Amino acid sequence: MPWQRHQELARRFAGDVGVFFIEPLGMYNAVSPGDLLARLKWRRGASLGIQNEVPPGVRILPLKIIPYHSPKAAHPVRRLNRRMLLGQLADAAGGRAILWCTYPSDNLIDVARHYKGRALVVYDCASGFSSHPKATSWIARNELELVSLADLFVTDNRKSYQDLGVHAKSRLYAPQGVADRFLDVTPVTSQNPRPVVGYVGTIHEWIDYDLLIATAEQLSDFAFVFIGPVSDESGAARLNALPNVTFRGPVAHDQLPATIATFDVGIVPYKRAAFTEHVFPTKLLEYLAVGIPVVSTAFNPHDLKDFEEFVTIAPAVGDFAEGIAKAVLGGATSESVSLRKELARQHTWAGRYQQIVDAIGRIA
Repeated sequence: MPWQRHQELARRFAGDVGVFFIEPLGMYNAVSPGDLLARLKWRRGASLGIQNEVPPGVRILPLKIIPYHSPKAAHPVRRLNRRMLLGQLADAAGGRAILWCTYPSDNLIDVARHYKGRALVVYDCASGFSSHPKATSWIARNELELVSLADLFVTDNRKSYQDLGVHAKSRLYAPQGVADRFLDVTPVTSQNPRPVVGYVGTIHEWIDYDLLIATAEQLSDFAFVFIGPVSDESGAARLNALPNVTFRGPVAHDQLPATIATFDVGIVPYKRAAFTEHVFPTKLLEYLAVGIPVVSTAFNPHDLKDFEEFVTIAPAVGDFAEGIAKAVLGGATSESVSLRKELARQHTWAGRYQQIVDAIGRIA
C-alpha cells in the first residue's frame, strides 16, 4: 500500500503525544448512487490505507458518517453527520488537542468550525484539491474556508503556498520527506543484464503514457519496470503491451529501498497540468536517498527547481529518452551517489517533523 505523508507524521507525533487517527471523511461529497450504496457499508479501518502495524500511541477511529449524493440533500444529512461526528470525537478524546486536517470536505469543515478556539487547527495541504478535474464547485469554497479557519496552514508545494497561503493566518512550506531506511541502501545496478528504468507509485491518470511509450520504443534495449498499484487500467494496458515493459505490482513500503536500489535510473513521468503543479512526489526524494539518478518531466516547475542540479528535467519526448540514456551512461559512481544522498538528508521525515513542530510552537 502507499505510505503517505499523514501516516508518517502521525507516527512521529505519536512519539510525543497520543494520536487519534481518523478515517478520511471524504473529499468529493457528491457521489453516484452506486458509490453511495458501496460507501454505506461503513468500512472500519480499511479506508485508512494503513495496513501496516499501527504504531504505539496511535489509536484508529473509524468514524461513521452518511455519504450523500445530491447537494439538495446536503443540509439535513450534513447536520446529522455533524452530530454523529462530534459525538464520536467527544467520546474518544478530551482536553487541549491539535486538529490536523488533510481534506477540505464538508464534514471536516464542520468539525474544524466546532473545534476552532478549543483546539489548534492545522490544515496540511498535500494536493491541489481545487484544481482536480473531479473537484466540485464547493471544494474550492471549502478549501478557502479551511485555510481561513486554520491556525496554521502547512503545504508541501509552492503553488498552494502562494495561492492559498495568502488567506492563512500563518503558513509553512514543508515539502514531502524521506524515511531514513532509503538512505541505508546503495545501488546494486551492476547486476542488471540491461539498464533498468524504474518507477514506484500508483500508475494513475497523471502519468504521460504517450511519452513513456515513445521512450520505451526508442530505448528498446532498456527494461522499464513499474512498481505499484494500477488505478488507470487503460493506460497501464497500453504500456504493458510493449515487450520491454514489466508491471510488478505493489510492494511493502519497507521493501521499497531495496527495490529502488536495483534501478539504473528512477523516473517521474507526469503530465503537466493545473493539478500536477501542486504535486511534490515522494518518489523523487526516495530515488535520491538511495543514490540513483532521476529523470523527470517538467510537470511542476515551482518545486522541481530546487533539484535541477541532481534531477534531469526533460520537457519533451526526445529529452526524456536522452536524459535516461545519459543517466545510465553516467552510472551510479560513489561520488554521485554520495551527493544525491546528501541532498536527500536535507529532507528526512525527522527533519520535516521538527520543522512542523517548531512552527506549531511559534503559534501555540
